[in-house]
This record gives sequence, C-alpha cells and structure tokens, in this order.
Amino acid sequence: MFFRKKIDSGYISPLPNILLCRAIKLHQTDEMFKNVGVWARTTLFATISLTARRHPSYFDDLPKISFQFSEKKAPQPGYFTIFCEQGWLPREDYQISSAGVNQHHHMIRLLNQDAESVKCGLSDDEFMSRLDKLKNSFYNLQAPADLCDRPFFLFALQVTSDLNLKRSGLELASIAGQKNASTIIKQKLSEMMYEACPDARILFLQHPAGAKDDPPIEWCWNHEFVPNTRKLRALDLAISPNCRGVITINSNTINEAMLFSLPVFQLGNFLTGGFPNRFFPYTLGEFFADPRRCQEISQPKNYLGTILENQWSAEQLRNPAVLRSLIEQELSRAGI
Repeated sequence: MFFRKKIDSGYISPLPNILLCRAIKLHQTDEMFKNVGVWARTTLFATISLTARRHPSYFDDLPKISFQFSEKKAPQPGYFTIFCEQGWLPREDYQISSAGVNQHHHMIRLLNQDAESVKCGLSDDEFMSRLDKLKNSFYNLQAPADLCDRPFFLFALQVTSDLNLKRSGLELASIAGQKNASTIIKQKLSEMMYEACPDARILFLQHPAGAKDDPPIEWCWNHEFVPNTRKLRALDLAISPNCRGVITINSNTINEAMLFSLPVFQLGNFLTGGFPNRFFPYTLGEFFADPRRCQEISQPKNYLGTILENQWSAEQLRNPAVLRSLIEQELSRAGI
C-alpha cells in the first residue's frame, strides 16, 4: 500500500515528518478513474509517498512538511506547507510552491519582471521540440463543421467556483458567489465582447464542469453558446482555419492555444496580469481588429519557456534527490 493512513483517508503520512493533505478519501476511489483532477492528485501524492517511504534517509532530517493540493483548505498547523496543483502546460505535470498556486505561485514574480529580463533558458531547438511533443499529446483534434463553417473567435468559459476567476481582478469576480452567478457572468461577458466588437462572431464554449441545467440567456447578436454536452475540447474548435483567436478570463486554454500559434487574449490576472502586459502588449479592441498582428508583437517563447521550466513531472518526483531538492528550495524561499 503506497499510503499510510493518518487521521482519516484524506490525510496521508508516509513518514513521521511528511504529511500529504487532501490526498484521497474513500468515496473517491471510484471517482479517481473518471475524474482527471482526482486522478492527478492521487498520482502526485502516491508518487511523493512512494519516494519518501523508499528513501527515508533523504528526508528524516527535514522539519515537518505538508504537501497540500490547492489552496481551498486551511494549511495544517505545525507544518511547513508546500502547495500543489495540476500544471499549466501540460496539465499532467504539477505546479508546486510554498507561495501558493497560480496567481500566488512564485513563478508569477518571474513573469512580472521587465519582459527583457525574462528569457527562456531552452535553446530554440529544445523549445520547439518540447512544443511539438506537447502538440502531439492532443489526439484526434477535429473541428465540427456546423460551428466552424465561417470565421469566429472562441471564448473558453470557466465555472464560477474556480479560484482563478475569484482572483482574476475583474469586476465579474464579485458576482461569483451570488445566486445564478453563472447566468449573470455569461450575460455580462457577452455584452462586454459585443461592446468591444459588435460584428465579431464569438463561440462561448462551456467549461467541462459547467452545470448542464443552467438557465438559458439571451446572447448578443452573433454570439453562440456551445454546451459541454457536445463533448468538444477548446482546441477542437480552435484548430479550425476559421478560428481567428482564443479569449479567456484566465484559463490554461490560453497556453494550449499558443502551442498551435493561435492569437490569444486574456481578460483577467492569471500567470501574467490581464492584457495588455509585457508579453502581450495589445488591447481587446486591437485584438478583435487584427489578431495576427497582435500575435506578431507578443513574446510567447519567453512566456511559455518560463512555464515549462517551473513545473514538475511525476517522473522527476520519483527521484529522491529531486524531491529533496524541491523541498529545500521551498524552505530556502521562505527563509527557513
């Protein structure tokens, strides 16, 4: 058994000084085979647990360390907490930081330096090889003919419970906890996009976890809602030659779109501040008017390269020296 139970099945302690928080609960054992998020969390904590138990001498002199998935729960008292989440690109990797996840991750400080100071450490050949490998991981992409028969912009929606939405810095974030928040936010986004460009055809793709019984809204002219019952990925639509660009509030869809050299626009704060910013110096109006020009003046390599260099794979974490080094980096970052 790769987990040793502590308190209940949601808290796992492979060593006396190592605690894995929100690892897995008994009712999730079936869910892990059909829910990507549960599978990712289980894989991460199983890997850390196995590495720690197989090589205890690497970790027995460390202070009490807690690895916690997401920031939605309070950290465990008495432990130095290292937060974890699914990676940005690819999602199968992991973001890990004692500072927090996404907008709180320590990588944000790197990306918010002057753009000239943020340089991708990968050679051009290695960078392109990594991107090609990631592109090839998206299998059987196929644009639906009924939606992609003429030019459009794709807007990838989020769920209102998403922590990234709440941290977006947008006025919309204050609506997230209200009754019928999903309906109100969709209506406001449609109005916002129409005001920016009344002629733009926009496909609003529902998040895979979005509620199937949300009440319908009256979308602005030339706007269409694509429900998740269509089982379409954002890239199924985005790879169409008729897709002029991809818009999000702050979603990993934006990173995946860049893999395929698509113009992108981010409304809220995510790994960078909302556009325009150092890497993507254009407004929403400029994006609608000429998305390809906006892509040409952006700096996707330095942005994506920084992401690729600040994630961890399960394979890396199977190495006790790598896991030890990760913990030491986070302790040092916190001045411990």
